[in-house]
Amino acid sequence: MKKQILSTLKSASALVLALTLAFTGMIVCSAGSAEIEPILCYDFESGDGTDSAGDNDATLKGGAKVEYVDGIESNALYLNGSNSYLEFPVGFFDGMNKLTLSLDVCSQMDSENFFTVAIGKDSNKYLFLRTRNNEFRYAITENSWSSEYDVLGSGNFKNVWTNVTLVIHGSTMQLYINGECVDEQTGVTPSLAKFGENVLGYIGKSFYDGDQYFKGYVDNIKVYDTALSDTTIAELLGVKVTPFRDITSSRSHIITWKDDKETSTVNVYVSKSQSKNHKSVKLKFTTQPNASIDADGDVEVAFGTSKEITFTVNGEKETWTVNAILSANPVLDGQFSDPDIDVFGDRYYLYTTSDGYAGWSGTKFHVFSSSNLVDWTDHGVILNCERGKDVKWAVGNAWAPSIEEKNGKYYFYFCAKDTAGVSHIGVAVADSPTGPFVAEDEPLMTVDICKKHGVSMGQAIDPSIFTDDDGTSYMLFGNGAAAIVKLNDDMISCDYKTLKNYNNLLDFREAITVTKRDGIYHFTWSCDDTGSPNYRVNYGTSDSIYGPIKNRGTILEKNAELDILGTGHHSILQIPGEDEYYIAYHRFYTPLGHFTDGTGHHRQTCIDKLTFSSRGYMEKVTPTLEGVDVRYLSKEAEEADKNKNDAETTVPVTDDTTPVTDVTTEETGCGAATAAAAVIVTLTATLGCAIVKKK
Repeated sequence: MKKQILSTLKSASALVLALTLAFTGMIVCSAGSAEIEPILCYDFESGDGTDSAGDNDATLKGGAKVEYVDGIESNALYLNGSNSYLEFPVGFFDGMNKLTLSLDVCSQMDSENFFTVAIGKDSNKYLFLRTRNNEFRYAITENSWSSEYDVLGSGNFKNVWTNVTLVIHGSTMQLYINGECVDEQTGVTPSLAKFGENVLGYIGKSFYDGDQYFKGYVDNIKVYDTALSDTTIAELLGVKVTPFRDITSSRSHIITWKDDKETSTVNVYVSKSQSKNHKSVKLKFTTQPNASIDADGDVEVAFGTSKEITFTVNGEKETWTVNAILSANPVLDGQFSDPDIDVFGDRYYLYTTSDGYAGWSGTKFHVFSSSNLVDWTDHGVILNCERGKDVKWAVGNAWAPSIEEKNGKYYFYFCAKDTAGVSHIGVAVADSPTGPFVAEDEPLMTVDICKKHGVSMGQAIDPSIFTDDDGTSYMLFGNGAAAIVKLNDDMISCDYKTLKNYNNLLDFREAITVTKRDGIYHFTWSCDDTGSPNYRVNYGTSDSIYGPIKNRGTILEKNAELDILGTGHHSILQIPGEDEYYIAYHRFYTPLGHFTDGTGHHRQTCIDKLTFSSRGYMEKVTPTLEGVDVRYLSKEAEEADKNKNDAETTVPVTDDTTPVTDVTTEETGCGAATAAAAVIVTLTATLGCAIVKKK
């Protein structure tokens, strides 16, 4: 029996109930007065590629095998990513003018080039589905990759059981994820019927020789020789769909929207830093084909309020409550990562890497300041590591800055590559926190220096400066291995005799920092890869700046339900003189499908509150969309800010005002719903897969 999650799961009892809902390998569903049956069904209950709906048996190739999967309590096809695939009977898809193809997939792929489903003749004429970790892409072409028509759906898909349904009819193609249409393309000229005779079909194999094979599980492959409607697809999967498939805004930047079908409520999160109007948002609803909105034009909702909107669905009225939420995260307008947060005087400062460049190849560092921790001013580029610019030894790849004030000077520590492509740590000095900064002629720390002094190091990157109670300053750094070194009094040279590795840090990757509280040194560091949704921050404590460090688990990680992924490379701020702490970090750019070339170099800076328990240890941080509240450092700063705001003239925002974003690569054009799938529940399954109901 196949197990499906059919509704929103809010408790353990609901989960148990959902897991008792089963359906057989071949679904028969009433749609109006007609019964809908697939013309092909591979449910793998027979242990091979037998077609349980007819006689179009599949052939399993190159190590493809059927396994029993505990998490779904049934058989599924496993493809190992190495020359294994399923082959449909040759010619099965010949002449199809309409097609619905549905399958359950648990992908173990990342951002490689591969086809999960391939139907066609060769690398010129084909239809394909690709299930990457953060993006599902369905496309068709008659003239190779440069002429593809496509639809997209984004979310957190790796190791997650997800139903994908592909529909094509006439000049329209649609992509459904777990029963909901997330994207549609009209004006499509290629079709299966134009592919000719002896059309090939594969699960797990591409038509391009250089592509990889798919790795992961596939189950319940069903083909219908008609274009199923939204209503029918939802009924077949036993899900309720929203009357709208996307929510967009012409004048505001929507981070994401999340619906609750049980209460008919939708929360729309709007970025404050990327939107010009902070009083209300005008929303455009893209309705499902069987629905219409009972409103003329866009719907305006004031932030912090709710508004009821009525839709007509299949001739019946359906009322939804819309909540508009102005979100302080991300705190900066654009793509900025590796934030180092500090206080100088009565202002906050953020020093960041400029993001949005393939291979993390940005060359510039920015500094931002704020009087209230929420509204930030860009003071521009403070250091350019491009060849021939501000750093004599550097040629690019400006990463991971840190700053320290001492001796009346501001010392800016940064990473860049030399002419040999090797990353080093450099230092620049200024008389002001906003510069101008003058870089030293030689790097401060290199891998060769580490090796010379017996210290293990992958890359000499990610500096973090800490000054102890006695005034001694240290630099913590490392990638692949963590290290510490004492800085000399001049702050631009090191005491190499003190260079030492930290050992046994749980899952250490990079970006180690230290915070001292009540005599305890609290160490935090980033784990996994910055391109992974699971990029996170781990934590440990010691009685000494040199360790040993006792691991205390993870304190910051993703929240996939809110599309918050890749949370890491952080810094921690203590409000001067107060037992009050904040953590600045970066996450993947939202909406998640905004860019099509991967997410690891499209990141945004966020700030959330960090607290300590009664035992004196850091408590787990809750990453939020809303961010932190306004927090002034002095009454004078608050009053100055108030006077400034009172003096400013409010500029009306017109409907056609487009929010400014730092776009450096091709955009998808998808709205927030197309860009994000809302996770409702996750169950652990064999080989790292989980069952998750997603929008």
